[in-house]
Parts: sequence; structure tokens; C-alpha cells
Amino acid sequence: MQIAAKQILRGGVTSAVDLGTPFHIIKTRERIRRGEIPGPRLTISGPWITRVRLDGVPDGYEHVISSPAEARRRARENIEAGADVIKTWVGLTDEDLAAIVDEAHKRGKKVHSHVYQPEAIRQAINAGVDVLQHVGSARNPPYDKDLVSLISHRQIPVVQTVAHRIWVYPATVNFPTRLQDPRLQRDMPADFYAELQRSFKDFHRLSYFNDIGIETRNARRAGGQFIEANAYMGVGTDAASPLNFHTEAMWREMAALVDLGMSTHQVISAATKTGAEIIGHADQLGTVEPGKLADLIVVAGNPLEDINMLKFVLMTMRGGIAWYD
Repeated sequence: MQIAAKQILRGGVTSAVDLGTPFHIIKTRERIRRGEIPGPRLTISGPWITRVRLDGVPDGYEHVISSPAEARRRARENIEAGADVIKTWVGLTDEDLAAIVDEAHKRGKKVHSHVYQPEAIRQAINAGVDVLQHVGSARNPPYDKDLVSLISHRQIPVVQTVAHRIWVYPATVNFPTRLQDPRLQRDMPADFYAELQRSFKDFHRLSYFNDIGIETRNARRAGGQFIEANAYMGVGTDAASPLNFHTEAMWREMAALVDLGMSTHQVISAATKTGAEIIGHADQLGTVEPGKLADLIVVAGNPLEDINMLKFVLMTMRGGIAWYD
């Protein structure tokens, strides 16, 4: 977690939301707050709540529930343990979601739902979920216009995370040397780095990329439909998924959104101003103006002309302190 936090900040991200981690992330969050280690301000959910156990995921990352009463209890336990928001994953019933949202809202916390299928999105909307996360990640066929219009008209925040398969995979095929980024080797103990490199062997055979062909064909229409509908969009990543490094995930996501039809100005605003609004800290963050925290980055070029200039972060300042220069 400490390595990831350092890499996120180096990539120019000064505030981040972590949606699914064991609660020992609180130690990392507090060390960042005290200025002991580099990292973004962290908003955390703790373990997500679901009825479906995800293969290969340790227990500390998820709460697998079997009733609305248990869903409510887990939401309450997460908040009491230090969660800033609640995350839901797949398989929940209408009653489960209603209980989670009610418990979270009573305690002043937002609910973020990981959604893909149209029926899951409608379920989240009906339950009063605050933020729709992933929303298909541009992998799926396009949603019907009525659903997209409903999301847009209600200004329900959408965070798509489109780059982690569809843009990262071809980038790696075209330039496999990116997997040996020297920054990764410098940041990691030798055994961590060796395991990371071992995991890249035959990366194109990973089940994670089994459907990359059809996902790529879907991407242009599915990913662009929320942009065309002028939906209320933030920018987030699926950093730490295969081939998707914390050091560069944000600029890749922003570049992908430009490919899908957002202007460079729009995507920068979505990642800063709108992002601060979504996490509920627009009074302190998201824009450069008097009275707000001095979160600034310096990049080697003009991202309004070329969004890929965000790859070249020369300095990250968080709260008036230059962490990287």
C-alpha cells in the first residue's frame, strides 16, 4: 500500500478513493495525513459488500452477506471501523442495497456501486446509490438510450474506468518494454519486483484479457455514450489490475476519454473539479482559487494541446508541499 500510494502521488494524483481494501489501509491513510510517507489524501471504503464471493480474493477485501440485515450490519461496521464511503459489488438484492444506502446515508456516508449489467444499474439508481463505478468499463454493448438519459438527467456521478483493459493491453503489445519501467524496480523490494515480472509471462494468455477482441469493438460506442449524453462524469482508474500501473493509470484513463470524445479541457475538469465534488470536498479541492488547498502539478508540456503531456509529471505539490520535483 505504501508503494502504491507513493506511485499514485508521483503520477500527479493528490486525492484518491480506494474502493475495496482490508482495513489495515487505515494505517497508510494516517501516515500520509501525518506527512510521514508520500501519498494522496485517501478516501477509503474498506471491504466491499456483496453476495458473490470473488475467486482468489482474500477475505479481508470483501464482506459476503446473505440477508439485508447482514448488509446493513456490514455497512455500519465498515463505517465504525473508519470507512469514508461504502462500496457495493455484484449480486445484491433490492432489499440489500436499500438497507446499505439507508444505513450509510443515516451516518453521512456516500455509497459507490460497482455496476455492469443494465438491471444492476437500474437497481442502484432505485436504491439511491450516490456514485456509479465502472459502469461497464466500455467492455459491454451500449446501454439503452433511456437508461443513459436517466443517469444524465439525474446527474448521477459516473466513473467509467475504461482504460484498464482496452487501452492498456494494446499499449503493452505494441511496447512490451513498458513492463520493465525502472521506476517500478526502484520502488519495490527485489522479491516484489521479481514476482511482478514473473506475472507478466505470457500476459496475453491471462483470463483477464480473454474477451479483449469483443471488448475493443464495444469500446467506442459503449464508452462514448455517456460523453455524448453529457453525463456527470468523474475520472477514476482500475490501477493495480493486470498491466495497469499506479504510476501512469490516471493519464492513460484521461487519454482514453479524449479518444472517446471528451475535449482535453473537459477531461481535466472531470478529473479535478468534478472529482472533488463527487467525493464531497469541493470546498477544499478541485480548483485553483484562494482559500483552497494548494494541490498543483507541473507537467512537461501543455495538456490542453495534448492530453498525453500528463504522462510527464515534473512536480507534484499536495497541500503546498512539493513531494516530487
